[in-house]
Amino acid sequence: MNSLFIIISLGPMALYLLVLAFINSRSCPTVVSGKRDLIFLGLGLIGFVFIGPIQMLVPINAIIVWKFWVWFLLLSLYFLLIVFLGTFRRPQIILYNISYDEARSLLSRLALELDFEARWAGASLNLPGLGIQFYLENCSFLKNVSLIAAGEQPDLRGWNRLEEALVQATRNMKSGINPANKYFVALGIIIFIYLLIILIGNREIILESLKFYLFS
Repeated sequence: MNSLFIIISLGPMALYLLVLAFINSRSCPTVVSGKRDLIFLGLGLIGFVFIGPIQMLVPINAIIVWKFWVWFLLLSLYFLLIVFLGTFRRPQIILYNISYDEARSLLSRLALELDFEARWAGASLNLPGLGIQFYLENCSFLKNVSLIAAGEQPDLRGWNRLEEALVQATRNMKSGINPANKYFVALGIIIFIYLLIILIGNREIILESLKFYLFS
């Protein structure tokens, strides 16, 4: 594989892993909306999309005529696609660096503050006063819990109110550092060292490839 393509594909993923490592190294939980989480993941995968579908669909003649504007347009369309998917998917909130029991306890307390009619049914929580219902999805290895909307049409204002309440409640909450953090750090650093070795050993080839794809 072209050295430039290796750097393009693995560079964003290494950054994604190191950001995950930072989030999971915090002693308090981090609240992220499903839309932001999808955009974040999409940016981490952008390199693989670039050397895969985008690279295969772009005619060489288009690169020669439009030069770097071709890549700018395609990457803009990719970003808009991610935003589109994030907007029309079911509402979701991800609680990073928190155990299932801690998340359930936190939600039980917040639910009574937000809606006195709140009721649990297994792993699902119904807040009729806010017009929302959701269920919990646990990922114990990564130590995060997802709140996924259930029902036909959740009230977005109620969902946003729940997210704001979670952000406020987790600011002073201590949950400990995620043990999986070390894996994210190690993998991210290994990838960066590998890319640095490729960059140092193939500088001329990489520069020639850049000139071709951007300025040919």
